[in-house]
Amino acid sequence: MQEGNLISRDPTQILRNSLLRPQEAFLRAGDLVFILPRPNKSVGHNTEALLRLILYSFKKFETADIPPSIRPGRLDLQDDGTVHIEWDPDIPGFEDHMSIYDPSFGQRNSNLQSRLEATSNLQDQRIPWDWKTVASNLKTIDYKSYMTSSSTLLSSLQQLFRYGLLFIHSIPPNPDSVRHIGERIGPLKETLYNSTWDVKSVPSAKNVAYTSSHLGFHMDLLYVDNPPGLQILHCLRASTQGGESLFSDALRAVTRIQHSRPDHYSILKGFPVTYKYHNNREWYQQTRPHIEVVTSPHEDPKDTFELHPERLRLPHSIKAINWSPPFQAPFLVDIGENNAKSGFPRYFRAIRRLKKELEADEAVFVQRMKPGTAVIFDNRRIVHARRAFEDRGGERWLRGAYVDTDVFRSRLRVLREEAT
Repeated sequence: MQEGNLISRDPTQILRNSLLRPQEAFLRAGDLVFILPRPNKSVGHNTEALLRLILYSFKKFETADIPPSIRPGRLDLQDDGTVHIEWDPDIPGFEDHMSIYDPSFGQRNSNLQSRLEATSNLQDQRIPWDWKTVASNLKTIDYKSYMTSSSTLLSSLQQLFRYGLLFIHSIPPNPDSVRHIGERIGPLKETLYNSTWDVKSVPSAKNVAYTSSHLGFHMDLLYVDNPPGLQILHCLRASTQGGESLFSDALRAVTRIQHSRPDHYSILKGFPVTYKYHNNREWYQQTRPHIEVVTSPHEDPKDTFELHPERLRLPHSIKAINWSPPFQAPFLVDIGENNAKSGFPRYFRAIRRLKKELEADEAVFVQRMKPGTAVIFDNRRIVHARRAFEDRGGERWLRGAYVDTDVFRSRLRVLREEAT
């Protein structure tokens, strides 16, 4: 289909032409949007009508009930630009209904990108960053404004979507503040650590996060089926020496690798890595590649968008990145040096390159968390680390929570919709 030819046309003309000459046109019947291929010889010629569906809301009929020969039976253009269509034959039980389209419908559905924006309402692009980029573009948000202003919440979540990182200041010194910050977005995610949890150094810790040692770059809970989308850390005490928080954009790292070493990128996208947590009568384990890609039929992995400031072309296919060496388990594939089929030697070279990109000086954003501040970051994109600290004579206490990706994106979509 030549979608580019439809972009500049008047939407009502697109629909009118669908009845007058052979072509594909975007049409809507009830609660569906679909592409109807026009017949080659005559309007009345039967053809397989339904090629693609984009569901908008709860459907009152089943897709399988749509007649294969469905076509526009009558089309009326109203003075206000609204288009009315009656279908022939219609869906059984809906024979007397009329589809009504506002004038902007054709434009909203004229090409792939327009359809994605109309259905997801997430027009903002993710922007890969180095520390200079993020330091100059991030705005620290006031807690009171974040909690009370819808416009502040919208701009905050837009920033979080673009950069995967958000800082909030002037937070009350209350252990429940992290809950309030998270629930401003939506329900908190329950995990084996409960809905909120503490990050303190404790004796005989079963998790390296609860020690004063250096904690390398990682993402949380990659050993569960649905890792948290957002992580929130609220600093309540910070009187120790050291303990700075480090952040790096894994999206930037893998995008750079994709363009400089596509062979490494391919390995990182396919080689199975197992993550495991086995403590205190609990055993969580999952196997996943370092790069997860989108499998939705609405998104073509070849589609790319040019991004500022690095002018890298970010593939639409990157869904999530997985990096958590502290919780990596033995490989479930044979990695023996005599087994060339395992691909392990190539995988080893690829992860060394990824580690180098993540830990490069220009990639690492350093932030010393102060009492009354919090950070929210995308746990499926941003790796975080912590420098070692001296836990004698001082205290370092952070309170944490998680929010699922679906909850975050739902809130952002609704805020965008309400703002328009």
